[in-house]
Amino acid sequence: MLPKHITLPFTTDVIFKLDNNKGSFTTDSQIFMEMIGFATDDFNIDRFTNVLTHELHHIYYGYWFANQLPSKNMSDKEEALFNYMRPLIFEGIADQFTYKDYSEEVKLLYNDRLLIEELFTSMTTSVRKIANSNESLKIYEEENNKIWDSRMFYLKKYLPDGYEESTFNYAPTLVYYLGYHLYNSILQKGGKARLDFVLENFDCLLEEYNKIYSTDLLIPKIPDDIVKLWKESFKNTTSN
Repeated sequence: MLPKHITLPFTTDVIFKLDNNKGSFTTDSQIFMEMIGFATDDFNIDRFTNVLTHELHHIYYGYWFANQLPSKNMSDKEEALFNYMRPLIFEGIADQFTYKDYSEEVKLLYNDRLLIEELFTSMTTSVRKIANSNESLKIYEEENNKIWDSRMFYLKKYLPDGYEESTFNYAPTLVYYLGYHLYNSILQKGGKARLDFVLENFDCLLEEYNKIYSTDLLIPKIPDDIVKLWKESFKNTTSN
């Protein structure tokens, strides 16, 4: 799930940690693997490999993506929209590697239609607020914080009778939940060729989703103004 012919001009280091603090994450050239969840008698090599692949994808795709960005300065509005939308691309693709290992309870959340529709409404509302503001970067910060601050609200709303301790790490966010479904829907409905196209032409992601949209998909058809704002946010990249 990468554009063709990507090579890195640096070596990727993998650092194993046991602090149970932030989970696994990456920097530009390093992967920090949280091992608390794997340090058990029933160590699952497949799950470990999928998490490592998820993080490694961030580095490879991130390097390629960075080289598609415009050399000229963005306006505040362009920068704000770009920063809000970019994580859906990165996590949406990488989540294709790890979704299969999620618990049944987490998958139940991922596939709750009402939850996905609520996250979708939150996303479209935020994009419009950023686009229509004279203080786009300030509004972006506020809307981005809401994504992470609302996780417990959604978790308690859609699992009112309680949830497994491990589910907390996968509490609902539009970055992961919507990102996953956008790319997975294109793969399932449009096939690998269409997925490969949006990997390299990320500005066309929402447009391509609408092309394959059908009512059985969890994410609603995306309004024209949101598609336009998405496309314009990436208009100066070299993928165009």
